[in-house]
Amino acid sequence: MGYGVLIFFLVCIMLIVGLIKQIRALIIPARKKTIEIIFMAIACMIILGITYLYAKTWYNSILGILGAVILVLSWARQGIAPKGFCSVRGLWGYETWDTLIEVQVSLQNDVRVSFITKILNENIQYYKKEDYDKIIDLLLEHLSSEIVKIR
Repeated sequence: MGYGVLIFFLVCIMLIVGLIKQIRALIIPARKKTIEIIFMAIACMIILGITYLYAKTWYNSILGILGAVILVLSWARQGIAPKGFCSVRGLWGYETWDTLIEVQVSLQNDVRVSFITKILNENIQYYKKEDYDKIIDLLLEHLSSEIVKIR
C-alpha cells in the first residue's frame, strides 16, 4: 500500500471525526422523516452493494464502508449548532449566523425552519414540536427580529 492510500484513509478518518464532533455539538438536532431514513438506508445499501461486488482489494472495501459512514454522518449532522445551522451542504456545512438573510419558522405538525443565506442557498429543516420555544429563543438570541419571521 502506497503513501497516497494511507493519506487518503487518514483524511477520511479526520473527516469522520469532524462530522462526529459536529453532531455532538448540535444544540437541537433536526428531525429525520421516515422517508429520509428509508432513502438513506437504500443509498447505504447501494454503496455497500457496489463495494461488495466491485472491490478488488481490502482497501477498496474499506473505502466503500467509509463512504457509507460519511454519507450517514453528513446527513445526521443537520440541526442548530452554536455557530448557526448545520446542513448537508458543503464539506463542513455550517450556515453561520452572519450569513443568514432570512429565517422563517412555522409550527404545524412539526416545526419547519427555512433559511436563506447571503449566497442565496435555501434550506429547510424540520424539528420536533417540543423544541419550538428553544428554537425561537436561539434564533432571536443570534439574529435580529427583521431576519426572523415567525408564522
